[in-house]
Amino acid sequence: MPNSLNTLGPEINMPVVCMDDTSRPNDIPISKWPVKGSKYTVINRVRMINQGNTYGVLLKEISLEGCYPWRFYAESRFAIDVAAFAKMHSEKEIGTELDKENVEGGVLEAA
Repeated sequence: MPNSLNTLGPEINMPVVCMDDTSRPNDIPISKWPVKGSKYTVINRVRMINQGNTYGVLLKEISLEGCYPWRFYAESRFAIDVAAFAKMHSEKEIGTELDKENVEGGVLEAA
């Protein structure tokens, strides 16, 4: 796993799709930037107080490690991969029905 920030809590493992790959800061290499339409896995979510209380995410597949001061990708760049999320939960056989009303919107909410 490319992230060293896993001390933030347990992993989320939420499948997402990048919906916005615009406005990459020049000091972040293209290889560390999400690509629109590509699938990723959110492993953690934090509130970024210094960025207007918006939310940021860590991804399993790519990392901003070494790109200080950048540490998190803006959560608003991603949408939940509904099909992968539903499959993930149906495979766990947790005995509860997936709350489709909350998942079908597809977008992770940002503050």
